[in-house]
Amino acid sequence: MPAFLVKVTFANGSLARPITVACKDEATAVDMVKQLSFIDQGDKVEAKGLRRDVMKAAFGDQPEGTIVTRVDWIWEGDEPEPVQ
Repeated sequence: MPAFLVKVTFANGSLARPITVACKDEATAVDMVKQLSFIDQGDKVEAKGLRRDVMKAAFGDQPEGTIVTRVDWIWEGDEPEPVQ
């Protein structure tokens, strides 16, 4: 099953913590994240594919069909970085 890294930019310009989604495709990842209670219609949701081995090395194993907000990571430009 593919894995996706999702970036949410709120309407006010601030960023949500990085989110990982294990699902079948990018459109499904975006749709799943848009269903979260803290996402509003004006927020921008972007997903990019990750190799499963890269995601597992960075974040650990994630079961299919799940969403995880990575509270111990932040965005540095377009890349997630661990909180120091």
